[in-house]
Amino acid sequence: MIEYRSSIAEKQRALRWQQAETAREIIEALRGNLHASAALKMLDWTGITYRKPDGTATAQITTAQRRFMLRIEGAIFDPEAERDAEFVRDCFDRLFEDCCLIEAYIASGLVKAEDLTAYFCHYMKLAAAPDEAVVLDRFARAYGYKAFFGFRDRMRRAGQA
Repeated sequence: MIEYRSSIAEKQRALRWQQAETAREIIEALRGNLHASAALKMLDWTGITYRKPDGTATAQITTAQRRFMLRIEGAIFDPEAERDAEFVRDCFDRLFEDCCLIEAYIASGLVKAEDLTAYFCHYMKLAAAPDEAVVLDRFARAYGYKAFFGFRDRMRRAGQA
């Protein structure tokens, strides 16, 4: 009986280690993804440039410009006036896609939310701010990123605890 309990405890420790390692891998992959990492940076900064996949740089993108580029209504973009709109939208598509996947990983037990909180809580708090949420929620709903809401709220709440 003692060996059985010891075996269970060892398996639980191994599982917990694997969950923590998976969280680390998720964060590293997101940091290494040009689009997703740029989207997070856009939530935190205004008026800076970003490197595009083709190696060129964007113009300076302000918070107001980014929010306008993420619009759903009238999302036909003037290539001169909004030359970086496709990049901005690709960044948030990738971020939302990743957040949805991470939320599924949490739900399945593959990863524990608390292992992701330190990295994501700040950004998700920014994403939940009323001025930001109006834009991001509309974008997420329009493109079917429903799990983003659960992930954002989970990370925001965890950061307040």
